[in-house]
Amino acid sequence: MIQDKEPKRRREKQLKLLNEKNTSFLLRPAPRVRIGLPRVSDRLIEALFFGGDPLLRYLDNSNPATLEKYKQKLQSFIDSFDSKYPPIRGLTKSAATKPRAFRRLFAAFLLYLTMRESIFLHALGMDGLAIVDAYSVVERFVSRSVLKRAPVGETSSKKLHQMIERASLLDLAEILRERGILNDDDITTIRRLKRLRDGIAHRNQQTISNLLFPGKTISPFDIPRIASRADTPSIILASLGLTLKITESIDPKRFRRFMQRRRSLRKTKKNSRGKPAR
Repeated sequence: MIQDKEPKRRREKQLKLLNEKNTSFLLRPAPRVRIGLPRVSDRLIEALFFGGDPLLRYLDNSNPATLEKYKQKLQSFIDSFDSKYPPIRGLTKSAATKPRAFRRLFAAFLLYLTMRESIFLHALGMDGLAIVDAYSVVERFVSRSVLKRAPVGETSSKKLHQMIERASLLDLAEILRERGILNDDDITTIRRLKRLRDGIAHRNQQTISNLLFPGKTISPFDIPRIASRADTPSIILASLGLTLKITESIDPKRFRRFMQRRRSLRKTKKNSRGKPAR
């Protein structure tokens, strides 16, 4: 038993060291972030004491999100997505059956269904909430995948559902690695994502300082602003990549049949609108 556990412990130690040293997954060129309590000014005192319009103006002026920045961030994310999953232009029926076209379509479909809120939150400047939301999507997909791959007859067990709900994301991801669905790089990505998410969700200033603001002493109240130093688009795309890998066992023909039914349904509705009333 001791010999069996040694390789696993060694692999976990190597992954932990990799996680500590390489934070390129988390960081981008850091924007300027003011940490600490806001400066006490007459405007701040007026807003806090009297509320109403002064408080509204102060909050509006301190809000980092503007319509122009929102659109720029949204466009930047779409460009990153198109770079990773190139769009298929001039798609023909024969091209629609190719793996590249299917992967693009499936990635865009999952992005729209599962990561919309993460993208919107990032574009609004709420990177901490965007990261927490992306993590929750990965956690749900991993737990559902483990449940679906449970032995026949156990998937409806209430006790099994409760065990999976209480298990950590890393433990469930290890099960998928043993099944050959995830690999060591995926586990490292999940480990980093979990550490960052836990630091944000629990306002752990030591964790967030180590990951995003090395050498700086921060307070729990700085964490939402400091989260903007994370490379949120890469984190969202990495989370999308994990969900794609987990769902790759879905038969492409099944997905194409679903899309064909949607297309034929739209044509039927369009034709019915064009018919004159009797």
